[in-house]
Amino acid sequence: MINRNTTEILIGAVVIITAVWFLIYAGNRANVVSTGDSYSLSADFRSVEGISVGTDVKLAGVKVGTVETLNLNSVY
Repeated sequence: MINRNTTEILIGAVVIITAVWFLIYAGNRANVVSTGDSYSLSADFRSVEGISVGTDVKLAGVKVGTVETLNLNSVY
């Protein structure tokens, strides 16, 4: 039979490995871990009053980007 201390060490190691795996998984799913990858998006608006280059772009109060350029679109 396995010694009680050995069993406790094995169970503790499994718990720690599971916790580390969960933190890595949750960080990747929530994009908390930065990989340095980024991409540009563009959008058309009828009015950009109050927005300038450098303004934070927020989604549900969380900063998701920054305004890099503003261009005049004569369609509107």
